[in-house]
Amino acid sequence: MVHPETDGSHAYHLDTAILNSLASATYAADAIRRHGAIPSLELSHSGMYAGTCMTDKNRQHGMNQWGPSDTIRPDGVEVKALTEERIQDIVAAYGNAAGVAKRAGCECAIHLGMEGKTVHLVEMRDALAPDANVRHRPLLLKEIEKYVTVHTNYRGLEVTAEGVWCPDEFGNRQFVPGTSVICALGQRSRTDAVEDLRDAAPYVAVIGDASRVSTITNAVYWGYHAALDI
Repeated sequence: MVHPETDGSHAYHLDTAILNSLASATYAADAIRRHGAIPSLELSHSGMYAGTCMTDKNRQHGMNQWGPSDTIRPDGVEVKALTEERIQDIVAAYGNAAGVAKRAGCECAIHLGMEGKTVHLVEMRDALAPDANVRHRPLLLKEIEKYVTVHTNYRGLEVTAEGVWCPDEFGNRQFVPGTSVICALGQRSRTDAVEDLRDAAPYVAVIGDASRVSTITNAVYWGYHAALDI
Protein backbone atom coordinates (compact mmCIF):
# COMPACT_ATOMS: atom_id res chain seq x y z
CA MET A 1 0.00 0.00 0.00
CA VAL A 2 1.72 3.17 -1.19
CA HIS A 3 -0.61 5.99 -0.18
CA PRO A 4 -2.29 5.52 3.22
CA GLU A 5 -4.05 8.89 3.01
CA THR A 6 -6.35 7.52 0.31
CA ASP A 7 -5.96 3.76 0.72
CA GLY A 8 -6.28 1.55 3.77
CA SER A 9 -7.06 -1.76 2.08
CA HIS A 10 -3.86 -3.54 3.11
CA ALA A 11 -2.18 -3.81 6.48
CA TYR A 12 1.39 -3.21 5.32
CA HIS A 13 2.78 0.19 4.39
CA LEU A 14 6.54 0.34 3.71
CA ASP A 15 7.68 3.64 5.21
CA THR A 16 10.93 4.67 6.94
CA ALA A 17 8.87 6.82 9.32
CA ILE A 18 7.28 3.66 10.73
CA LEU A 19 9.43 1.97 13.36
CA ASN A 20 11.05 -1.24 12.04
CA SER A 21 9.15 -1.08 8.74
CA LEU A 22 12.27 -1.14 6.56
CA ALA A 23 14.20 -3.38 8.95
CA SER A 24 11.52 -6.08 8.94
CA ALA A 25 11.21 -5.96 5.14
CA THR A 26 14.99 -6.26 4.84
CA TYR A 27 15.06 -9.21 7.22
CA ALA A 28 12.31 -10.96 5.24
CA ALA A 29 14.03 -10.26 1.89
CA ASP A 30 17.33 -11.63 3.20
CA ALA A 31 15.62 -14.79 4.49
CA ILE A 32 14.00 -15.34 1.08
CA ARG A 33 17.37 -14.97 -0.64
CA ARG A 34 19.07 -17.40 1.74
CA HIS A 35 16.56 -20.04 0.68
CA GLY A 36 17.41 -19.56 -3.00
CA ALA A 37 14.49 -17.39 -4.11
CA ILE A 38 14.22 -13.78 -5.33
CA PRO A 39 12.28 -11.40 -3.04
CA SER A 40 9.83 -8.94 -4.57
CA LEU A 41 7.10 -6.58 -3.44
CA GLU A 42 3.89 -5.57 -5.16
CA LEU A 43 3.16 -1.86 -4.75
CA SER A 44 -0.55 -1.16 -4.80
CA HIS A 45 -3.36 1.33 -4.49
CA SER A 46 -6.87 -0.09 -4.39
CA GLY A 47 -8.64 2.90 -5.93
CA MET A 48 -12.41 2.47 -5.74
CA TYR A 49 -11.91 -0.45 -3.31
CA ALA A 50 -9.61 1.46 -0.95
CA GLY A 51 -10.48 0.53 2.61
CA THR A 52 -12.84 -2.30 1.70
CA CYS A 53 -10.96 -4.94 3.70
CA MET A 54 -9.81 -2.75 6.59
CA THR A 55 -10.07 -4.23 10.09
CA ASP A 56 -10.67 -0.72 11.49
CA LYS A 57 -14.35 -0.47 10.54
CA ASN A 58 -14.75 3.07 11.88
CA ARG A 59 -12.05 4.37 9.55
CA GLN A 60 -13.31 2.12 6.76
CA HIS A 61 -16.71 3.84 6.70
CA GLY A 62 -15.08 7.26 6.94
CA MET A 63 -12.68 6.71 4.01
CA ASN A 64 -13.55 7.82 0.50
CA GLN A 65 -13.30 5.42 -2.42
CA TRP A 66 -11.37 6.89 -5.33
CA GLY A 67 -11.51 6.58 -9.13
CA PRO A 68 -10.80 8.55 -12.34
CA SER A 69 -14.32 10.01 -12.22
CA ASP A 70 -17.35 10.21 -9.94
CA THR A 71 -19.29 6.96 -10.07
CA ILE A 72 -21.11 4.33 -8.01
CA ARG A 73 -19.59 0.92 -7.33
CA PRO A 74 -21.61 -2.20 -8.20
CA ASP A 75 -22.33 -2.62 -4.48
CA GLY A 76 -23.75 0.90 -4.23
CA VAL A 77 -20.74 2.64 -2.63
CA GLU A 78 -20.01 6.15 -3.89
CA VAL A 79 -16.67 6.69 -5.67
CA LYS A 80 -15.13 10.17 -5.80
CA ALA A 81 -13.01 11.49 -8.67
CA LEU A 82 -9.30 11.98 -8.04
CA THR A 83 -7.97 15.46 -8.70
CA GLU A 84 -4.91 15.91 -10.89
CA GLU A 85 -2.91 16.99 -7.82
CA ARG A 86 -3.99 13.89 -5.90
CA ILE A 87 -3.02 11.63 -8.82
CA GLN A 88 0.42 13.24 -8.97
CA ASP A 89 0.76 12.71 -5.22
CA ILE A 90 -0.08 9.01 -5.56
CA VAL A 91 2.36 8.60 -8.47
CA ALA A 92 5.10 10.18 -6.35
CA ALA A 93 4.17 7.81 -3.51
CA TYR A 94 4.76 4.84 -5.84
CA GLY A 95 8.24 6.19 -6.61
CA ASN A 96 9.04 6.71 -2.93
CA ALA A 97 7.82 3.22 -2.01
CA ALA A 98 9.86 1.67 -4.84
CA GLY A 99 12.97 3.45 -3.55
CA VAL A 100 12.40 2.11 -0.04
CA ALA A 101 11.69 -1.39 -1.41
CA LYS A 102 15.00 -1.34 -3.26
CA ARG A 103 16.76 -0.56 0.01
CA ALA A 104 15.14 -3.72 1.37
CA GLY A 105 16.76 -5.74 -1.42
CA CYS A 106 13.92 -6.33 -3.88
CA GLU A 107 15.19 -6.86 -7.43
CA CYS A 108 12.90 -4.68 -9.52
CA ALA A 109 14.50 -5.57 -12.88
CA ILE A 110 13.94 -9.29 -12.39
CA HIS A 111 10.39 -8.74 -11.19
CA LEU A 112 9.51 -6.68 -14.28
CA GLY A 113 11.20 -9.23 -16.54
CA MET A 114 9.11 -12.00 -15.00
CA GLU A 115 6.03 -9.97 -15.87
CA GLY A 116 7.01 -10.16 -19.54
CA LYS A 117 8.43 -6.66 -19.91
CA THR A 118 11.62 -5.96 -21.88
CA VAL A 119 14.10 -4.74 -19.27
CA HIS A 120 17.45 -2.99 -19.72
CA LEU A 121 19.71 -2.48 -16.70
CA VAL A 122 22.31 0.31 -16.82
CA GLU A 123 25.22 -0.09 -14.39
CA MET A 124 28.12 2.35 -13.92
CA ARG A 125 30.48 -0.30 -12.60
CA ASP A 126 32.03 -3.13 -14.63
CA ALA A 127 30.11 -5.81 -12.73
CA LEU A 128 26.67 -6.19 -11.20
CA ALA A 129 26.22 -6.34 -7.43
CA PRO A 130 29.89 -6.95 -6.57
CA ASP A 131 29.13 -6.28 -2.90
CA ALA A 132 26.11 -8.60 -2.72
CA ASN A 133 25.98 -11.58 -0.39
CA VAL A 134 28.30 -14.29 -1.77
CA ARG A 135 25.53 -16.91 -1.53
CA HIS A 136 22.90 -14.68 -3.07
CA ARG A 137 24.92 -13.13 -5.91
CA PRO A 138 25.23 -16.22 -8.17
CA LEU A 139 21.46 -16.78 -7.91
CA LEU A 140 20.80 -13.11 -8.59
CA LEU A 141 23.03 -13.04 -11.69
CA LYS A 142 21.46 -16.22 -13.01
CA GLU A 143 17.98 -14.67 -12.79
CA ILE A 144 19.19 -11.41 -14.35
CA GLU A 145 20.70 -13.34 -17.26
CA LYS A 146 17.27 -14.87 -17.96
CA TYR A 147 15.19 -11.71 -17.82
CA VAL A 148 17.37 -8.61 -18.23
CA THR A 149 19.67 -7.04 -20.83
CA VAL A 150 22.63 -5.61 -18.88
CA HIS A 151 24.78 -2.63 -19.89
CA THR A 152 27.82 -2.38 -17.61
CA ASN A 153 30.22 0.59 -17.66
CA TYR A 154 27.31 2.78 -18.79
CA ARG A 155 26.43 6.02 -17.01
CA GLY A 156 22.98 7.50 -17.51
CA LEU A 157 23.21 11.15 -18.54
CA GLU A 158 20.00 12.06 -20.34
CA VAL A 159 16.47 10.64 -20.17
CA THR A 160 14.21 11.18 -23.19
CA ALA A 161 10.74 10.00 -24.13
CA GLU A 162 12.36 7.11 -26.04
CA GLY A 163 14.98 5.98 -23.50
CA VAL A 164 18.31 6.92 -21.92
CA TRP A 165 21.55 8.25 -23.42
CA CYS A 166 24.68 6.86 -21.77
CA PRO A 167 28.43 7.20 -22.38
CA ASP A 168 30.13 3.80 -22.39
CA GLU A 169 33.56 2.99 -20.93
CA PHE A 170 35.23 4.54 -24.02
CA GLY A 171 33.19 7.75 -23.84
CA ASN A 172 30.99 6.90 -26.82
CA ARG A 173 27.30 7.86 -26.52
CA GLN A 174 25.03 4.84 -26.48
CA PHE A 175 21.25 4.77 -26.50
CA VAL A 176 19.26 2.39 -24.29
CA PRO A 177 15.60 2.26 -25.43
CA GLY A 178 12.71 2.34 -22.99
CA THR A 179 9.27 3.79 -22.34
CA SER A 180 9.71 3.91 -18.56
CA VAL A 181 12.84 4.65 -16.52
CA ILE A 182 13.30 3.57 -12.90
CA CYS A 183 16.19 5.36 -11.21
CA ALA A 184 18.19 3.54 -8.54
CA LEU A 185 20.79 6.17 -7.79
CA GLY A 186 23.69 6.27 -5.38
CA GLN A 187 24.41 8.87 -2.73
CA ARG A 188 27.28 10.94 -1.41
CA SER A 189 28.06 11.24 2.29
CA ARG A 190 27.18 14.64 3.84
CA THR A 191 30.58 15.14 5.47
CA ASP A 192 29.84 18.83 6.08
CA ALA A 193 26.87 17.93 8.29
CA VAL A 194 29.01 15.37 10.12
CA GLU A 195 31.62 17.98 11.02
CA ASP A 196 28.92 20.43 12.19
CA LEU A 197 27.57 17.82 14.61
CA ARG A 198 30.81 16.25 15.76
CA ASP A 199 30.98 18.37 18.95
CA ALA A 200 27.24 18.23 19.64
CA ALA A 201 27.65 15.58 22.37
CA PRO A 202 30.42 14.15 24.56
CA TYR A 203 30.51 11.05 22.34
CA VAL A 204 29.67 11.14 18.63
CA ALA A 205 30.01 8.07 16.40
CA VAL A 206 29.82 8.53 12.64
CA ILE A 207 28.16 5.47 11.11
CA GLY A 208 26.20 4.40 8.05
CA ASP A 209 26.05 6.59 4.97
CA ALA A 210 27.26 9.58 7.00
CA SER A 211 30.63 7.82 7.15
CA ARG A 212 30.69 5.89 3.88
CA VAL A 213 27.85 5.07 1.53
CA SER A 214 27.32 1.34 1.85
CA THR A 215 24.61 -1.22 2.58
CA ILE A 216 21.94 -1.37 5.29
CA THR A 217 23.70 -4.47 6.63
CA ASN A 218 26.87 -2.48 7.27
CA ALA A 219 24.90 0.41 8.77
CA VAL A 220 23.22 -1.89 11.30
CA TYR A 221 26.60 -3.53 12.08
CA TRP A 222 28.28 -0.15 12.68
CA GLY A 223 25.33 1.03 14.79
CA TYR A 224 25.56 -2.07 16.97
CA HIS A 225 29.25 -1.55 17.68
CA ALA A 226 28.75 2.20 18.23
CA ALA A 227 26.17 1.34 20.89
CA LEU A 228 28.66 -1.02 22.56
CA ASP A 229 31.19 1.79 22.78
CA ILE A 230 28.88 4.16 24.66
